[in-house]
Amino acid sequence: MGLEVESTVLPLVSWSLKDAYEKDSSHMHLVYKVLKKYIQLELINIETRPRGNDREINYKTNQIPTFGDQGNYEIITNSYDVLLKIGSFIRPAISVAEIKEDRELLEKFLALADYLKKKGAQIDEISDLEKTIADWDG
Repeated sequence: MGLEVESTVLPLVSWSLKDAYEKDSSHMHLVYKVLKKYIQLELINIETRPRGNDREINYKTNQIPTFGDQGNYEIITNSYDVLLKIGSFIRPAISVAEIKEDRELLEKFLALADYLKKKGAQIDEISDLEKTIADWDG
């Protein structure tokens, strides 16, 4: 027999069929607002995570969530440290420029990648991209 542990994770939202069919849709409007706010907060976390941000999102079921403690948040005041942290995001950004065949954007990301590499950032698989630009010139 295994030890059963009760989950302490609460659902972000909940509703019943009755709630979904309310004439004024008040509960479903609340569900929408809760989900929208949670997604907004999580997008902020995603956008600021390269700078060391990882803020907790506090919530109770069917209540508008808010940011909690700073969590793992570290303030980076040195711009060089910020550049090193964004190194891992350069390659995916370059891929977007390649997919969209946006030469100007690709050249800018390549220049940024080159600068970061000179400063010691680890950026993978960049060398073949100059060939992509040459192919576009063809």
